[in-house]
Amino acid sequence: MLIRIGIALCALLLCSQRVSAQDVSFPTVGRAGAGMMDGYLTLHGRAAFVFAAVDVTPTVQSSHWRFRAPIGLRHRQAFGTPWTESYGDGAIAVRYSPVRRFRVEVSGGATARLRKAWLDQYQPIAVDQLSRTHRYSRWSRFVEAEFAGMPIRRHHARLSYRYEYSDYWADPN
Repeated sequence: MLIRIGIALCALLLCSQRVSAQDVSFPTVGRAGAGMMDGYLTLHGRAAFVFAAVDVTPTVQSSHWRFRAPIGLRHRQAFGTPWTESYGDGAIAVRYSPVRRFRVEVSGGATARLRKAWLDQYQPIAVDQLSRTHRYSRWSRFVEAEFAGMPIRRHHARLSYRYEYSDYWADPN
């Protein structure tokens, strides 16, 4: 549903005004690295990890409108512990700025976070043994609206609201 709305808004933007190749961009950022994790609170232990991430933000911009559809994929591989996770997110954002001093932006999107076979400290199976669970995997959706402007020179005003709903995939409780 969200993708259909984004495609419809993009088509409306492209059809309503002239958009040249200069108004379309695909900024892409890739990252990779390695490090150490320390579990001080609920995740006990230490682990070395490597990660990789890529973010792409297709953008179409005209004189008053800007349409963005950021997409991100990330993976962290931990060694010696089950703290491996993968997640992806996507959103659609439409900004309207009729004058330079005022803008309205509406966005919506989703995030999926997969944490397979993490140790479940709430479901012990024996003394000093924890079962494996998908309890920490989740699916989140959000919508957001923002109004911003400069009512007076050097004074910025911003009003925003974000609603997010997270649903855990496998909650044993």
